[in-house]
Amino acid sequence: MHYGELENVFFSEVLKEIKGRLFATGVPTASTAALADNEFLYAGNLMAASILQGGTTPCFLQTWVYDYMIMGLSEELELSIDDITASEMKNFVEKVRTSTIKYLQERCAPGI
Repeated sequence: MHYGELENVFFSEVLKEIKGRLFATGVPTASTAALADNEFLYAGNLMAASILQGGTTPCFLQTWVYDYMIMGLSEELELSIDDITASEMKNFVEKVRTSTIKYLQERCAPGI
């Protein structure tokens, strides 16, 4: 095994770990600990290093996650409710989306 093969094996294993720990469903895991420990930053650096060195690519990301990572908020991302994988969050977004302005204003906490 030469250096390039060893490098590809390394990045393949690293990306499997990143997927399992931070992007199990193709979207970022809701982990404040991972965020506080800069795990997403390190994961992004490792993904970029793998791509730049001709290694494995992170094919496990949902399209909108990839678009956000590449474009940030500088471009308008095309998202739909179907892009939400967590059912509890999907129900919440659907409820807010279908609520009227009057309904939402009636339920605002005073002073907020």
